[in-house]
Amino acid sequence: MSSEPRNRVLEKMLERLYAALASGPSLNCRPHHSRQRLDLATLTRLDGTSPHAVLAALLGDKATVRLAVKPPVSKGRLAAPGGASARLAADARDENSAPPRAASISTRHEDNTRDENPAPPRAASTSTRHEDNTRDEPTTLVADDAIALAASSRPEGEVSIERDAPALIRDERAFEDEASDDRPSPTRAEEEQQALLRKLAAIVEDARIFEQDTGAHVLHVGFPLLQLPPGPKDKRGFGTRRILAPIAFVPVRITLKKGRTPSVEFEGAEEGVDRVAPNTALLAWLEQQTGQRFGELFADETGEDPWREVNELVALVSKSLELPAPEPFTAQTALSAVPRPDEDAATQAAILPSAVLGLYPLSNQSLVDDMRALVDGEPLSGPIESFLRVDVSLDQPTHPGGGERNLEGLKRAEDERLVTIADPCQARAVRLARSRRGLVIHGPPGTGKSQTIANAIGDHLARGERVLFVCDKRTALDVVKHRLDHLGLGSLCAVVHDAQRDQRDLYMGIREQLDTLAETRTDAAVPRELSRVDTELQTLHDELTTAEHALSARPEDGSAPSFHELVGQWLALESPEALTPATASLTSARLADVTAREREAREVFERALKESYPDNPWREALGIDLATYLATPLTTWRERLGATVEAARDSDALTSPDIPAFGAEPEAEGLARAHFAEQLAPVLETTNPESLARWAAASPDTVRTAKAQLESLSPQVQVLSEGPLDTELALIHREQPRALGALSTALATLGAYLGIARKWYAFFCFARKAGARKVLQQFGLTLGAATAERVRHFLTGARARALLGEFHRATLASTSAPLSDETLARDLRAHAALFEVLGALDSTPRLASCRDAVRRALTTDAATRAALLTGLRRSAARGAAVARLEQRLAETGLCSSEWLTLRVHELRAGALLTPVATALQSRLSTVEGMLRLRSLLSGMPPALATSVESLARLGTDARTGWTAVLKATLAAEATSRLREDSTLQHVDAERTQATQARYRVLEEKKRGLVRDAILHQWTQRQRERLLAANGGRLNSQGAELRRRLMLRGERAMRVRQVIATGLDIDGGDPLFDARPVWMASPQTVAQIFPRRPIFDVVIFDESSQCRLEEALPVLTRARRVVIAGDPKQLPPTRFFESAVVQSQQDTEAETEQGLFEEQQSEVEDLLSAALNLDIDQCYLDVHYRSRDADLIAFSNEHFYDKRLQAIPAHPSHRAPHAALRLLPVGGTYEKRVNQVEARAVGQLVKELLARPEPPSIGIACFNLSQRDAITDVLDELAAEDATFSARLATARTRRGAGSFEGLFVKNLENVQGDERDHLIISTTYGPDRQGRFYRRFGPLGSAGGGRRLNVLVTRARQQVHLVTSIPRDAYTALPPVEPGRQPNGGWLLFAYLQFAESLSQPQRPTTPEAAPRELVVHERETDAGSTFARALAHHLARRHQVSSDVHWGNDGFCVDVALHHPTSPGDVTVGLLCDGTRYPKAADRVEWDLFRTGVLEGQGWKLVRLWTPHFFRDPEGATTQVLQRVGEVLMRQPAPLTVDTPDKRALH
Repeated sequence: MSSEPRNRVLEKMLERLYAALASGPSLNCRPHHSRQRLDLATLTRLDGTSPHAVLAALLGDKATVRLAVKPPVSKGRLAAPGGASARLAADARDENSAPPRAASISTRHEDNTRDENPAPPRAASTSTRHEDNTRDEPTTLVADDAIALAASSRPEGEVSIERDAPALIRDERAFEDEASDDRPSPTRAEEEQQALLRKLAAIVEDARIFEQDTGAHVLHVGFPLLQLPPGPKDKRGFGTRRILAPIAFVPVRITLKKGRTPSVEFEGAEEGVDRVAPNTALLAWLEQQTGQRFGELFADETGEDPWREVNELVALVSKSLELPAPEPFTAQTALSAVPRPDEDAATQAAILPSAVLGLYPLSNQSLVDDMRALVDGEPLSGPIESFLRVDVSLDQPTHPGGGERNLEGLKRAEDERLVTIADPCQARAVRLARSRRGLVIHGPPGTGKSQTIANAIGDHLARGERVLFVCDKRTALDVVKHRLDHLGLGSLCAVVHDAQRDQRDLYMGIREQLDTLAETRTDAAVPRELSRVDTELQTLHDELTTAEHALSARPEDGSAPSFHELVGQWLALESPEALTPATASLTSARLADVTAREREAREVFERALKESYPDNPWREALGIDLATYLATPLTTWRERLGATVEAARDSDALTSPDIPAFGAEPEAEGLARAHFAEQLAPVLETTNPESLARWAAASPDTVRTAKAQLESLSPQVQVLSEGPLDTELALIHREQPRALGALSTALATLGAYLGIARKWYAFFCFARKAGARKVLQQFGLTLGAATAERVRHFLTGARARALLGEFHRATLASTSAPLSDETLARDLRAHAALFEVLGALDSTPRLASCRDAVRRALTTDAATRAALLTGLRRSAARGAAVARLEQRLAETGLCSSEWLTLRVHELRAGALLTPVATALQSRLSTVEGMLRLRSLLSGMPPALATSVESLARLGTDARTGWTAVLKATLAAEATSRLREDSTLQHVDAERTQATQARYRVLEEKKRGLVRDAILHQWTQRQRERLLAANGGRLNSQGAELRRRLMLRGERAMRVRQVIATGLDIDGGDPLFDARPVWMASPQTVAQIFPRRPIFDVVIFDESSQCRLEEALPVLTRARRVVIAGDPKQLPPTRFFESAVVQSQQDTEAETEQGLFEEQQSEVEDLLSAALNLDIDQCYLDVHYRSRDADLIAFSNEHFYDKRLQAIPAHPSHRAPHAALRLLPVGGTYEKRVNQVEARAVGQLVKELLARPEPPSIGIACFNLSQRDAITDVLDELAAEDATFSARLATARTRRGAGSFEGLFVKNLENVQGDERDHLIISTTYGPDRQGRFYRRFGPLGSAGGGRRLNVLVTRARQQVHLVTSIPRDAYTALPPVEPGRQPNGGWLLFAYLQFAESLSQPQRPTTPEAAPRELVVHERETDAGSTFARALAHHLARRHQVSSDVHWGNDGFCVDVALHHPTSPGDVTVGLLCDGTRYPKAADRVEWDLFRTGVLEGQGWKLVRLWTPHFFRDPEGATTQVLQRVGEVLMRQPAPLTVDTPDKRALH
């Protein structure tokens, strides 16, 4: 034994176990005032058979006895005082006061309790109900032929109660009716007999329900009885109560039969060693009280000597308490009535020859032994350490290195071994279950805990690990076992919820398996194929994950939108097409750069509107910075602008269209022009227009050339000007004209002669003289100096005229007509002047600005030339004014050089500047705003500044402008990402669809392969260990295992012995290779398994109902623990222990371990204890049970923080009625019963069972009395209607797929774990006959009342019928819950009634004629919304007139856009899925998306998947695809004949 101090948690748990023993019926079996037990002696009222005869028959060879129900012989009152008959009469009166039925085995302290506070059920454990002095209402008396029986055929192992005929029990109305027919009133004996029958029926019904729920048989005869009077206070300071405990139990079955001779049949429920069972609770209590340890007891293995077993137990008890041993009990021992507490016989310690028939949930002493060993210091290991020591954590991976990396991230196909379908939440739970030392699985109602557990078991089997599955309720074990059977893995499971009752099936199953092991074959190729499938699945998953990440990942550490969001934002923005050119500069912009400037951009747009930016003259004019502007007084700016306006007016006054534009020096140019005008004027007068036009159009070079030529002919012009030619000679020359060459030759000859003619040597110049003579002879003249001079003069003139004429003809004029000397001379002078003017025009720099104007004018008419001349003459004044205005503009200091240059250019070109100057002056007040706007623009990226400024020029407001900017930027960003990200480029709708389809196929295939691989693995292990080398027969180890499993004979062993025998086998017990999965209750685990880690993992189900003291010993049997449950549902109730087992701490805890032990000691259940630890937790969030999400909506909101994701039904599949139906009946609540509600429930059951396909039905109410009243009504209706009786009998025995589905009637405490298609709730409470309504709600008002309501309202699959008498004004006037406080059960009940009322209100039917369809887009509020879905819905509504619901359903099962049916209100055509899922709780979005898609398609949705990369590239094409799909759906649908929409509600 360890020397360490005892752990206070273990000590407290041991105290609880002992308290449960002491307070339950096993130590407190008084039949008086009990609903669930009766004195066996009272059976004499049936037919007079003595009680000892009944007991003797049960322990006899046939183990059966039949008691006929005969009319009582005595017609008078039972009044004899004293004696057995008096006690029987008193018992009868007590039993008359007992209610007729009980809902279940109660677990409440019954001292002075009221029925409004009934106890919750205690499945498969010792009852803890103290019954002394309980006050109950008298039961209704019935006629002598009344007993409520209906035919039933019970499966093997269930309590059989025949209910195949109309019920015989009638209420007091039937009795009163018969009394009114002058029938005599029943005698006291008749009343006592009927009370007995009623009580028997209630006991049998309760036993049936208990066995149905827990799998445990609880109906026994307790005999004989140990009686100990109350004693002094014990060591804890509490007084001890009277002990009245059976020493042994005889399990029985009771059948109540109807007919002309009603009877009650008793038969033994067990055979062999189990015919008599010791009261283990009594033995454990005796060990605690005496300190003794009892050894092995005599066990009647064959069941042939039950009386010996009884007597040995009696002797053991007598010896331990030092009581005188009574005479041995035999079949002839007379039985006496059980003494009442107030009788003298009850004050003596004795062993009484009495028997009590009733419900005894047998306690398991093994739990006490386990806990006692742990308290005594047995070494601890495994997960139990974390529940007892603060320094041992369960939040650690089972493998070194930090555990698996895949718990929250991406899929690893080779590690996942699911055997059946699992949603992502369930798959995550399975991953955690295999990798953590401890795990809590939060499983709210209907979320698939059993499915998850089945997968977890399969996952461990696939890894060659052993599993222990533990739950109090047999039904929970059966559900998982049924699933594994269906999957082909049931042969690996051993179900031992009850070690005695399940032993035979277990042994037979394993023996049969051993017999066929040699012939069993499995597929050895499965592992290889499984590996191949894993590889392909991983490839597909990686591909889908990469695409999903590319679409949904937010770059830049999450600060930038994902591509999905990006396209959604882009589509959501509506910008006018006219603004598109203004945003062209943003084609390469990045979103981060632009969005960072949103405030500045919006301010620019706002200022632009304020300052009238589009037409503000300062927009282009400003050339000053803000600081300089602000540093100068505004008056200065005004004065300068005033001077500018004056100068502009002066300038504009001199403006004339005739004045050519000025150049760089207006003033100087004006003077030059005036001077030039004076030169030009005479030319215009003397020169003909053709010449003016010709030479004005000629190039300056041409003019210069002509001028040079003319100047070169100046001698000839001089000759021409000297006068006319010699007339005589001219006549001769005319007759004989000479060419220009001949004239030149003649002139040369004459010139040579004249050079010597007057010289002395002229005589000797014969050649010259000869030449001259020849020339003169042509004119008829002789040689002489004078004649020679005369001819030479003539020839010179002729030659000059020839040259000038040729020049004039070739250069100045195109005519060849001869000109007179005067005309030629005048024309030459005019051209000479023109050439001079044109030369001056081209050569004078200050005339450059008017050259073109002058030349153009010279080519036109006279008026234009005159206007030009006028303009040139006015240019001097205009030039001076322009110069002054330019100076004033520059002096303002406000204008930019570019603007000034432009304005000066306009001014010099003759523009009027007064309007401009005036506009500038009038908008001076906007200069500051314009400068600030410009400053904002300068701080932006150039592309953004350009776009914003362009939009501001168009006068856009801030919203429109920013929208245009943002839309263009989003488009640019999307384009950039598409260009840069190859993954986005490869997002292809068809490929992705094919990939997903292939993935689903492989997933399904893999689950089958995993199952086959599991069977192969374990079968091979069995063959290797249990078969001989040749594989044809069992080896020695296999044969030995088979021998251990003998059912009969000397070598037959209990399960505990079988397991103990194999503990030391090398390599482990092959029993656990044959059955690696064991399913048991905590009591059975303690009974059959040693306290060592035989299993790799223990899995608890319904852990909120598992008492901590029962769970802790179980934890010693495994290395890891998985705890499944729901902290929002009922914990085990401890009314008695709370009053008895109290902490008696002398000192406060001072260490962390002490504080931890103190905290854990107060915890009631395993789940709460686990949640106090450092342990991994996971949540099952998908709700499957409710066909309509409204059924779970209330609990989801008030208990589960809206995290449950119910599968929403397709709109076309909605029921025509509300899922939650409120039925106010206006009943009254009297004596804890509401008869009006009971009758309403009965009629409702009748209606439901009359349907062609009746649903499974559950009925729940708020106390036991109402439960009895409802049962009475059902029996009453069955008695009146044979058809209903048959339907009711069928409904009560209905079985579903692997579970019992029979109609039940239970109180609030007992419905956890049940589910039915329809649930009828009778709220029971209502006004009294005076109309007063008291807000007292029994268990709802106690601690945990809200959790009770949560259990109640989550039991239905299809519909809840809420039958109530609570006044409407009571529940509608619901006060708000104060901040920081939790609502109690009463508040939640009223809230539930309000919720039901809101759903039950029918909405006005809508038809196309009565209500024209409006274009609507409904959007469900969600934190996981899609901007793209929203934008797409509005896009479809705006562009294509399609209404829709955005984010239809819930976050987990969201249809991004559900398109409304065009003609069927409330219906839809197709659902649009935009990229992948955005469910925030999805650790693997690919897995969840596949799951969501499959679920939605299974609900009937026609889905269209839109991928944002494709939509962005081709919006119209994608939209057309959607509309085509809608058209296809509409084409396939038949046209509705009528529109019938009663109680139609809006889409979620």
